[in-house]
Amino acid sequence: MRSKEEAHDYRYFPDPDLLPLEFTQAYVDALKAELPELPDQKKARFINSLSVSPYVASVLVSEPQLAAYFEE
Repeated sequence: MRSKEEAHDYRYFPDPDLLPLEFTQAYVDALKAELPELPDQKKARFINSLSVSPYVASVLVSEPQLAAYFEE
């Protein structure tokens, strides 16, 4: 039986062929500005602003089309 497949040191090591990615803070900020509202943020807004129960909010944000219909 081979034991190295279960060894933690064997499974997690960086790929030597991949170069590290370096981004400027301005680039990261520009990407953040373009992101739509994320499901967790939308769920919190539904709960806090619209007084929706946590269960209903989680159902609404599970489908983007359903959340958009609810907001309209």
